[in-house]
This record gives sequence, C-alpha cells and structure tokens, in this order.
Amino acid sequence: MGLLPLFIQPFRRLRLPPSESFSSQTVLITGANSGLGLETARHVVNLGASKVILGVRTLAKGEAAKIDIEATTGRIGVIEVWQVDLERFDSVEAFVARAALLERLDVAIMNAGLASLQWNLSPEGFERQLQVNCLSTALMMLLLLPVLIRTRREHSDTRPHLVVVGTDMHAEARFEERHCDEVIDALNDKERWEKSQVIPTERYAVSKLLTHYMAYELVRLTPKINGEPAVIVNIVAPGFCKSELMNHEPGRLYLLEALQFLAARTSEEGSKAIVDGAVRAIDSHGKYIEHQKFAT
Repeated sequence: MGLLPLFIQPFRRLRLPPSESFSSQTVLITGANSGLGLETARHVVNLGASKVILGVRTLAKGEAAKIDIEATTGRIGVIEVWQVDLERFDSVEAFVARAALLERLDVAIMNAGLASLQWNLSPEGFERQLQVNCLSTALMMLLLLPVLIRTRREHSDTRPHLVVVGTDMHAEARFEERHCDEVIDALNDKERWEKSQVIPTERYAVSKLLTHYMAYELVRLTPKINGEPAVIVNIVAPGFCKSELMNHEPGRLYLLEALQFLAARTSEEGSKAIVDGAVRAIDSHGKYIEHQKFAT
C-alpha cells in the first residue's frame, strides 16, 4: 500500500450487511479473542448468528472475549470458545475434527495470523509466520472444506462461505524463493530469512501472498452443486488496521505506532470488510475483495 492510499483509507467508510444476515447460521472465526477477529465475532453475533465459535490459542483470553461480546450485544448462549494452536498441526486437526461434529457450519473465517521481525521456529520446526499464516491455515481450510460442503448438501437454506483474511501487502512480496526447487525448505532456511530482512516486511508479505495462492487452489478444489460452487471461497482485505498482530514483538515499534495513529482503521471498522465477505453473493467466489470492492 502506497502512502497516499494509506492516508486516504480512514475516509473510506465500510458498511455492514443487513440485520439478521447470519440468522440460524453457525459461524467459526479463528484468532477471535482480540483485534479484527474479536470485532468480527461481535458483528456476527449482532447480525443474528445462532452459534459463533471463537477459535483461540489461549482459552482464558477467549472466555474474556466471550464475556465482552455478550456484555455489548446482550446475546447470551451464542458463543462457544474452542482452543486451537496454529503452531501445531495436531491442534488444527483436533479443532477441525470437533467442527466436523457440528450439525452445520455456514461460515468459516480464517483470520488468525501473525507478523514477526524475529526468527523463531514453531514446535513443528517451521518458521512461525510460515507455520501459522501458511501451512496450518492451508491445513485447516482443506479439512474444513468437506464440513462446509456437507452443510450445503444438508441445508438448502444456506450458501456456505470460507473467508480468508488477506492483505494488500501480498502485492509487495518479492518472493525470490519461488525460483527454488523446494520452496518450503527455502522459506524455512534461516540464512535466506536473514537476507530477506533487508525489507523487514518481506516474509510477512510472502506469507500473505501464499495465503492468496492457497485460497485460489481451494477455489479449484471446490465442487459444484446444481451448477454452482458448493462453498463460496473469497479473500478479504480489511485494510491497514490497529490490531494486535505484532504485540508479541520485543520493544516498541514506533514507526508502526505512528502510522496506526495517523492512518489506521479501527479493528471495529476493518472487521466490517470481513463480515461483508461472509455474506457476499456467488460472484465473489474466487475473488479478492479490498475496501469491499473486487480487486486484483
């Protein structure tokens, strides 16, 4: 995102869908205890969802988010808090196995992610951004797709959505590792990672570009029912928002804080874009949506 669009962004207001847009629906949101995920969940509860599942790494934080949403919406008994750690494949598998037991799953929102300027490995042995933003998210999407397809087949009143939260930063990725024979191994190489930090945001941008690629592949894998996609898969960019994406980083990021103060949307405002993606019509299947408009 260039500087001019960045500073114009706060003046581009986003809209919410009509009330009761999620009536009778079950909605699952990862990374839902703070920031964009929390505000997305709050909107979805306000818009009539019957069940909202908060996918969180830390249950205590998820329970605090549940109390907060219930207090502000006045709706009790709608939210469930489920634990999932995207740094571990077995946790993702257990989470989806639990989702497969639901009577229905109408919307799955892949919001969880992280940005880091530090080299750290997940318990699985992968660089953390690669693990969380790419590998575990891809696994979750692939495993949730059959659950969403089953919902479409068994419930004629719904058109399931799988919404992938992206960013326009994907367009800034140089992604030099694409020329390597083993791309994942190259992305997981510490020496290559250190060289990439000439541009501090490079690996985050690459991880989000790969997220786009994964979503497009999921579009290809989605079967049709009565000539239409069984699940609407789209990618939504909420814009530059105040969030807790880098709260785990040591020290203070003064430039980021200054930019957030001057130009960032609130998480409440940015989450409207995510909610919008979850109710979009069939023409959004396979599309990238930025500022609630189709983009490339």
